[in-house]
Amino acid sequence: MTALMPLAQTRPAQPQANGQTPAAQPRAVGQSVGAQPRAVGSVRLSTKALGGRSVLDQLYQQGASKVVFPRANIGMTGVLLNTSGGVTGGDRFSN
Repeated sequence: MTALMPLAQTRPAQPQANGQTPAAQPRAVGQSVGAQPRAVGSVRLSTKALGGRSVLDQLYQQGASKVVFPRANIGMTGVLLNTSGGVTGGDRFSN
C-alpha cells in the first residue's frame, strides 16, 4: 500500500556555495509530490422478478464501489456507495 503524502511539504535544504544550508523552501499546495493513490471501483448487478417482486439476481462489487440494499416495504432499492471517501481527478468508477 502506498502511503499518503501531504500536498504541502518542505524540500530538503541544499548547501550553498559558502557551505551554509539555507532554510527549507515550502512546496506550493498542489505541486506534484509523486503519484497519489487513486480510487478504483466497479459494480454490476441484475434483478429478476420472483413471485411478483423484484429480487437480486447477481451482484459483483470490486474496490471502493459497494451497493447496500435498505429494507423497503415496496419494491427494491439499492444505494451505491464510494468507500474511498470522495472522488477526485484520476479516480475511476464504473457501474
